[in-house]
Amino acid sequence: MENLPSRAIRNLTVAIGMVTLVGFIAIALFFSVGGFWGPLNDLSIALEALLSAALAWMLNPMFRPQSPKLSQAMLAVAIVGGLVTSIGSAFVIFKVTGYFLAGLFMGLGFALLGAWLYSFNRLARLSDLLPRGLTLLGQIAGGIMALGFLNIPGILNRIDSPADASLMENIAQVSALGWLILLPIWSIWLGRVLFAKGETA
Repeated sequence: MENLPSRAIRNLTVAIGMVTLVGFIAIALFFSVGGFWGPLNDLSIALEALLSAALAWMLNPMFRPQSPKLSQAMLAVAIVGGLVTSIGSAFVIFKVTGYFLAGLFMGLGFALLGAWLYSFNRLARLSDLLPRGLTLLGQIAGGIMALGFLNIPGILNRIDSPADASLMENIAQVSALGWLILLPIWSIWLGRVLFAKGETA
């Protein structure tokens, strides 16, 4: 763990938190004044996903010794998740689809990132590599984000309106709590923990 670039990871985790905060502000302004704040929120969602995929890549040296095959598989899943979320953001920004179908893609992308997040924290918890509270939060966040997999039928059926959504798509909306709130908190906490360990190593 001492070989991890702790300062770079801390900066990355702070960036995830800041991008998410910008998204919160942007969506609030969009609903109050409209304009470009909506696309800015969509862009912030894509950036959060891509930064999270980059974090998965930076943490892979910590994950790999515990389970080499799983770590590589989950890294690939995280990268795909970042790309799928970005595609969903691009769909709504460039009006390829409506906001609802684009949101289903975003939720699916974060579900893939949630699978990585859960796996990483599960192994870290079993190996006592990180504080138990941090790994528990990561598993909870990953599990909630994984509800986004329920968006798959909606994507296949091109559901693009809340009025046409089934119970599965409605339940999947809960996954946003994972990536909007818990993932940024977990990432910033992780960055502080790794930076502190790097400073004392």
